[in-house]
Amino acid sequence: MELPEHFPALPSAAPHMHWSADMVQAHQTLTNIFNSARTSLNLDESDTIRLQFHLDRAINEVVPILDAISSHEDNPLPADVVEHMVLAMALLVVHLRSALESSQTRSVLQLKYELEMNY
Repeated sequence: MELPEHFPALPSAAPHMHWSADMVQAHQTLTNIFNSARTSLNLDESDTIRLQFHLDRAINEVVPILDAISSHEDNPLPADVVEHMVLAMALLVVHLRSALESSQTRSVLQLKYELEMNY
């Protein structure tokens, strides 16, 4: 599946209501993580360390935030919105893992080539 261009936006709040500051901050954090990692994926040759950083961040920081916003008692997000956010992050993780695997393979092949050229 194709990685979305953008992280899903917060929907409009119910009439006469607004999203809490915590919800807005949580969504902004998720958006920043998504955008930063997606930018890294779009680089011609992201290095292994950068990709691993984004993968670790997506796994370790995103799940607790998604759990928190999906169960926010005062003003929970609709289930379909949470589902879109979870899908976007899951696709991000899949793409990061794939890019990391490719990067590691390139690194091993490059090292092998350099060793063969020097010996």
